[in-house]
Formats: sequence, structure tokens, C-alpha cells
Amino acid sequence: MTMVFVLLVGLYNPDLWLHFPAMDEIRSVSAGSDRLYIAVPSGVYILDRSDYRLIRTLTAADGVKGSVRLCAFNPVRGDLFILAGDKLYQYLDTPDEVFELFPPFKHVNSIGISVDAAYFDTEQGFFRKERLLDRYEKTESLPTNIVWYGSRDTSKPEDYVFLVPYYFTDNQLNNHRMTLVYRDPKARRLYVAAKDYGLMVYSTNLGLSERHIRMGPTQDPISRVVFVDDRLWFQGRDWTVSLDQHGKWSYFRTRLGDLPAFRTTLLFASLLDLARRESLTAFLPVPESRTAWVGTHRALYSIGPKGKLTRVLNLGLAVNGLAQLGDSLLIGTDAGLYVWYKDSLNEVLDPFGRTGFGVYSMVQTERWLWIGTLGGLVVIERVCAARRDSLALPPKAYCDSATDRVSGFVPDSGPCETEIWQQVIPPGFDLSRPVRGLAAYANTVFYDNGSGITALTLSDMADAPGMRDRTYLTIDRSSGLPHNDITAMYADERYLWIATPGTISRFDYRLALR
Repeated sequence: MTMVFVLLVGLYNPDLWLHFPAMDEIRSVSAGSDRLYIAVPSGVYILDRSDYRLIRTLTAADGVKGSVRLCAFNPVRGDLFILAGDKLYQYLDTPDEVFELFPPFKHVNSIGISVDAAYFDTEQGFFRKERLLDRYEKTESLPTNIVWYGSRDTSKPEDYVFLVPYYFTDNQLNNHRMTLVYRDPKARRLYVAAKDYGLMVYSTNLGLSERHIRMGPTQDPISRVVFVDDRLWFQGRDWTVSLDQHGKWSYFRTRLGDLPAFRTTLLFASLLDLARRESLTAFLPVPESRTAWVGTHRALYSIGPKGKLTRVLNLGLAVNGLAQLGDSLLIGTDAGLYVWYKDSLNEVLDPFGRTGFGVYSMVQTERWLWIGTLGGLVVIERVCAARRDSLALPPKAYCDSATDRVSGFVPDSGPCETEIWQQVIPPGFDLSRPVRGLAAYANTVFYDNGSGITALTLSDMADAPGMRDRTYLTIDRSSGLPHNDITAMYADERYLWIATPGTISRFDYRLALR
């Protein structure tokens, strides 16, 4: 009998996570001696002030609950005030923690920082907080050297003539209105936020733009994450965002006036155009041929190397998953699993004899194919002739057992002639719930469990396929997931990339499993 070991991660470890909240709407910018703080609705970015390298972000996983309204750094004391909803927080880089504050007021309009204190513009008037004391005193006198954040922002874009016409036009001819500025006199820099874009850095001496800071997703919900052309692509309804191996983010929008510069952009332009006509439900790149398979709510398409879109099959069913095995294409639908081979479509019967067999998600690695069904998973292990011989077992010893089957449903699959089927029902999983949103790498698969993510790892060593030890790792909000709503996932050899509303998160699952 296969052993099952359940490992629950119940404590948040920041070393395992890196979150990228959307920078579409920047709500405040503040700076310390060596750090730059950028408040966006889903969190706060902390960047190195010298090279704008990302140090970390503060999100709901760190205890910042609600939509972030602003942040203000107090250089005298070295703490950062964060206003989220109607809650006030304080962040200290030593010991790198967020603390909730409990002031005598409920609503804050603005936070002001002076050389000796912090000031709060509230529904009860102005309050003053001493730099070294956790005491709030009501006051009516305000010093003149306060830098305000929030509704009383000290600086506005209109204060700087070199920003005329107060909007920025990107390389796809989209205009972005400048919404706020922060002047850093020590660095002689002006930080300018642009709507639906990010942050621009200007030299106050020359009045010229020096750098653009853009990270994370757009507010457009991400429907899938794929790896194409040595980059991760996060695909939304109207936007596609890519992240290369050097950490550079690129943003593409298909509309009149687009100026695509790369061949991959052409591929995704076709994909986004198709999304406007039909709901995209599955995407499978084929890197060696520079093509891709695309499934919609009723048909199967192929995209050629130059972005040419061709309808291959009119199924009349939603394509929930795609997998390529040899020259065969597996197609998962609500009505079951199908194989497309040499212009012929055939149904694959459920090896476990269930009725109403539906496939709701699919993901494959070099050796494994994971299929999400109702109430659990089906894993198919491809066993090659050399591997079968090394087991010192005749094929029927494990292929004709109650839980395994020689499917042979993939024609001309080469040396891997045998597929070992195994049904996996995760402990505690709702049997009436379909398994969606799969991601996998090697022998680890990730699935949406309804309240977070579960990672299932099959052991590398076992007496026979189908008799492998299993390890379950649960990832939820208590362990660092910013939202329970998972819209897409992708796994590489070390990280799990998770798309949730307004945020892309990177989780170091290899370190967590160790």
C-alpha cells in the first residue's frame, strides 16, 4: 500500500516568497536613506534606492489587510507607516515585521512627516505622534516643513513644467496620465506615477526621464501562465505581461497602434485577438516547432510560427486541457478525454470504469501526465522499455492490477510504449469538486484545493510504478498566499508562480519541500 505523508505549512516564511502586486495605480511614494517605498492597492514595494533593485514587498501575507491607501517613511525613527483601509500599520526593517497600530482615531486622510514627528489628518482633526513615543496628541498647530502623503500631497505633477503635457505615451501609443509625484531633494530625483503604467524617475537638474520602474501584473485578471521563448508569459484578457530570465518585465496590449517588436508578440497578438471572439480555455506551446495549440470553449486551433491561426477541430465542447505525447494530442473536455492523431479523433475510455468521466485540467512533464477530474487526479506515468526491464517485473505484474492499466492509447509513442494509470484521491478533498488549475514539474504537481494550493510529490524510488510514496504540502494564506482565489499557476524546477487578483507570487517550493 502506498504511504501517504501529509505536511502542512502553517507559518509564513518570507524567505520562501516574493510577491509582485500590480503597479497600475500608485498611491504614494516615499524614500528613506537607502530605500524607496511605493504603495499600490495590493501592497508596498521596497526597492534599493541606488539601483531600484527589488528588496521585498509587503502584502496581505505580511499582515497588511485591506487595500493600501498610502505609505509614508519616517526617516528620524526609521519606520514606515502604512495605511490600508482604515487600519494603520508600522513596518520596521529590523526585525523586518509589520505591526498594527491602534490610534485614537478611525479614519486618516493624510500622513505628514516632519523632522521631529509624524502628523495625521483624521476625522477628529490633526494628531501628532512623537518620534520615539507611541503616544498621539491632538494638535492645531502644524509646522511648515511637513511632507504630506495622501489627500494633502505636498507636490503635484502641475508643479513641474518639464512634465508638460502631464501624461506619458508608451511605445504602443497608449497615453498614461501622471497622477502624483514625490520629490527627493537629496538624490535630486523626481518620482512620477503614471496611471496604468508604473513609476518614472526624472532628474530634477535636467528635467529628463532617467528610468521607468514597472513590475508585476496589470489589473487585468490573469487566465494562464506559460513559458515560451525563454520567458514567462502571464496572459490576461486585454494584456499580456512577460518576465525574462534577467528579471525584466514587458507589457503588450493588442489594439490599434500596437508596434510589436518580437516574433513572440505576434503569436500573442493572435491569441488575444482570438480571445475577443471566443473564450480561451487551454494553451499548449510546442517550442521545437515554434507553434502552439489553443483550446477555446468550443474548438481547437493551431498557431503557426508567424502567428497564423488555423481552426483544427470544431468540437462543440470546451477544451479544458491539452497535452502532447509523441505525434498525438490529448484533449480534455467535460465529456471526457480524446486523442487527436493523423486527423482522427478518438475517445479514451476511463480506465477505472467511472461514468460521467470529465477532464477539467491537464499538465505534463517529461515523464508524467496529470489529469484533473471530479474529486481527484489521474496520473499517467510513461514507462519505457529500459525502465520496465530494470524493475525486474513482467509487465502484467503491475499493468493488470486493480489500479493500473496498459493504455497503449498513444500511437507511435516511441520507446515509452506503456502508460501506467493511477487514480489519486487527495486526503480531505471534496469529491464533488472538479480539480482545476494544475501546474507540475518533474514528479511534483500543484492543484487548487479550494482554499489554497496543495503540492503532491511522488517519491523517486519505489518497488513499482503505482506504489510510490506521496508527500502533500499545503500552501494557504497562513503560509504566505496573498489570496485564496487562484487564477493560474506555473511551476519550474524551483519556483511555483501563482496568479491571484492583482498579484503575481513566486513560491520557492523546492526549499519548502526540503
